[in-house]
Amino acid sequence: MGGRGHLEKELAAAKQRALRAEAAKQQRGDQFKVMRNDVFHTDQATALALERLEVKKISPQKLNEFERAAATMSTPEQIANLEAEAMK
Repeated sequence: MGGRGHLEKELAAAKQRALRAEAAKQQRGDQFKVMRNDVFHTDQATALALERLEVKKISPQKLNEFERAAATMSTPEQIANLEAEAMK
Protein backbone atom coordinates (compact mmCIF):
# COMPACT_ATOMS: atom_id res chain seq x y z
CA MET A 1 0.00 0.00 0.00
CA GLY A 2 2.92 2.36 0.66
CA GLY A 3 3.86 2.21 -3.01
CA ARG A 4 0.38 3.05 -4.18
CA GLY A 5 0.11 6.04 -1.83
CA HIS A 6 3.42 7.34 -3.12
CA LEU A 7 2.24 7.00 -6.73
CA GLU A 8 -0.99 8.82 -5.94
CA LYS A 9 0.98 11.71 -4.40
CA GLU A 10 3.23 11.84 -7.47
CA LEU A 11 0.20 11.84 -9.73
CA ALA A 12 -1.42 14.66 -7.77
CA ALA A 13 1.80 16.69 -7.94
CA ALA A 14 2.08 16.07 -11.68
CA LYS A 15 -1.52 17.25 -12.16
CA GLN A 16 -0.74 20.44 -10.23
CA ARG A 17 2.35 21.08 -12.38
CA ALA A 18 0.26 20.56 -15.51
CA LEU A 19 -2.38 23.01 -14.28
CA ARG A 20 0.28 25.64 -13.50
CA ALA A 21 1.89 25.13 -16.90
CA GLU A 22 -1.48 25.50 -18.64
CA ALA A 23 -2.21 28.71 -16.72
CA ALA A 24 1.21 30.11 -17.66
CA LYS A 25 0.60 29.20 -21.31
CA GLN A 26 -2.75 31.02 -21.24
CA GLN A 27 -1.14 34.09 -19.67
CA ARG A 28 1.56 34.19 -22.36
CA GLY A 29 -1.11 33.92 -25.04
CA ASP A 30 -3.06 36.78 -23.47
CA GLN A 31 0.09 38.92 -23.29
CA PHE A 32 0.84 38.17 -26.95
CA LYS A 33 -2.67 39.25 -27.96
CA VAL A 34 -2.38 42.52 -26.02
CA MET A 35 1.00 43.36 -27.55
CA ARG A 36 -0.06 42.26 -31.02
CA ASN A 37 -3.47 43.91 -31.19
CA ASP A 38 -3.63 46.69 -28.59
CA VAL A 39 -0.04 47.96 -28.81
CA PHE A 40 1.04 47.29 -32.40
CA HIS A 41 -2.45 47.01 -33.97
CA THR A 42 -1.29 44.04 -36.00
CA ASP A 43 -4.87 42.78 -36.23
CA GLN A 44 -5.80 45.92 -38.17
CA ALA A 45 -2.73 45.63 -40.40
CA THR A 46 -3.67 42.02 -41.12
CA ALA A 47 -7.25 42.91 -42.07
CA LEU A 48 -6.09 45.69 -44.39
CA ALA A 49 -3.45 43.49 -46.01
CA LEU A 50 -6.03 40.76 -46.52
CA GLU A 51 -8.35 43.23 -48.23
CA ARG A 52 -5.53 44.35 -50.55
CA LEU A 53 -4.68 40.75 -51.39
CA GLU A 54 -8.32 40.00 -52.20
CA VAL A 55 -8.46 43.04 -54.51
CA LYS A 56 -5.33 41.74 -56.27
CA LYS A 57 -7.20 38.43 -56.87
CA ILE A 58 -4.70 36.35 -54.92
CA SER A 59 -5.66 32.67 -54.95
CA PRO A 60 -7.75 31.33 -52.06
CA GLN A 61 -4.89 28.99 -51.17
CA LYS A 62 -2.45 31.90 -50.84
CA LEU A 63 -5.02 33.86 -48.83
CA ASN A 64 -5.38 30.94 -46.41
CA GLU A 65 -1.61 30.63 -46.13
CA PHE A 66 -1.37 34.37 -45.49
CA GLU A 67 -3.99 34.23 -42.74
CA ARG A 68 -2.35 31.26 -41.02
CA ALA A 69 1.08 32.87 -41.09
CA ALA A 70 -0.25 36.31 -40.12
CA ALA A 71 -1.75 34.87 -36.95
CA THR A 72 1.78 34.17 -35.71
CA MET A 73 3.21 37.58 -36.59
CA SER A 74 3.64 40.32 -33.97
CA THR A 75 4.10 43.57 -35.88
CA PRO A 76 2.61 45.37 -38.87
CA GLU A 77 6.06 45.31 -40.50
CA GLN A 78 6.01 41.51 -40.40
CA ILE A 79 2.53 41.58 -41.95
CA ALA A 80 3.76 43.89 -44.72
CA ASN A 81 6.62 41.51 -45.50
CA LEU A 82 4.22 38.57 -45.53
CA GLU A 83 1.85 40.46 -47.82
CA ALA A 84 4.70 41.21 -50.23
CA GLU A 85 5.58 37.51 -50.32
CA ALA A 86 1.95 36.58 -51.00
CA MET A 87 1.86 38.91 -54.00
CA LYS A 88 4.76 37.11 -55.68
